[in-house]
Amino acid sequence: MNLSELNQALHEIADEVTDDSRTRLASVTRRVEVARRSRMAAIIVTTCAALAALVLLPNWGVLPESDSGPSADHTTFGSLATVRDGDYLIYSDAGGVRLLDSRVGSAGTATVRLSVTPRRGNLGWTQPCQKYGADQLQYHLSVNGRAIPSAALENRRYTGASTLSDQNTSCDDDGSPMQVERRLSNSPQGNIGAWQRLGVEPGRPAVFELRVTASDDPAGRAALARAMPMLAVFEMPRRALHTHGMWVERHIVDPPAAEGAFKLVRRSFVTLQPGSTQLNVPIPDRGKQVYVRTFVRNGDGSGVTLSEGIPTRNELDTSVSRWSVEKSIASGPTSAHAALASMPDSARDHVLVVILVYVRYL
Repeated sequence: MNLSELNQALHEIADEVTDDSRTRLASVTRRVEVARRSRMAAIIVTTCAALAALVLLPNWGVLPESDSGPSADHTTFGSLATVRDGDYLIYSDAGGVRLLDSRVGSAGTATVRLSVTPRRGNLGWTQPCQKYGADQLQYHLSVNGRAIPSAALENRRYTGASTLSDQNTSCDDDGSPMQVERRLSNSPQGNIGAWQRLGVEPGRPAVFELRVTASDDPAGRAALARAMPMLAVFEMPRRALHTHGMWVERHIVDPPAAEGAFKLVRRSFVTLQPGSTQLNVPIPDRGKQVYVRTFVRNGDGSGVTLSEGIPTRNELDTSVSRWSVEKSIASGPTSAHAALASMPDSARDHVLVVILVYVRYL
């Protein structure tokens, strides 16, 4: 019986008793009202406390600094399963990155479209090059009729660059199986927010369109006549790692100079001094193939250049650019010679070099 029912019962009893009983009942009624107000106040206090607790709880959407991440279980990380689209293989669920849809246009097709319904809106895509006429073609991507501006691209994956390395008018390296290359932001929450500003919402269909154009000259017209635009849209995992002001992938699939799926096991940050510096990094797992990625953060304008440096024992392959060195190393060594950094006296202070070590898990 609650307080209201008890109060009503007492009034019904009072109808059958003396006036003195009704006087005493008035006192009871006042106490009931006090109790009711006290209970309501307690409910308000409890509710406010619960809301405060929710506000003060850790934000579980913020990713931890730890490198541990999810376990290496295949169901957690995804698989290397592929689907075939014409002559192209595309990962369907690799490293936690899930393929939503893909299209490959027939020769001479100027536009491909696909519709996807994202679960979280943390999307990425790839628009691979074709072997013929890639230099003459320009690519234009839109979603729900709104052009995705080139300036929205933060950078290509894993470079750590602060400026764009690819414009939307360019295409990605032709890789098979195809894997996600582009996103609007390396930050998972930033990526979701950027897509929302373009009208992409979780649970609602979004139509992507990739249009190909070329200059109006013989070379451009020939390239356009044989154009086969390709587009694949993926849903990204939210397991990226935020550290030193940048986002780093916890696991990758088929990085340059390596094949397979790899998970992040070590990250190192080196502040350079003028001169030449041989960068080395320990290898935590000697029983598996290792992929080492070394890059200069904000390399453009830093004055620093990277080169291969001393080869590492059991080194399989190396990919070198001005601010980036990538090495694939077979099992065995306890440390890797990641790269040789050269920094002139005129270079700006506090140039940061990032060394990421990934171990093969698939």
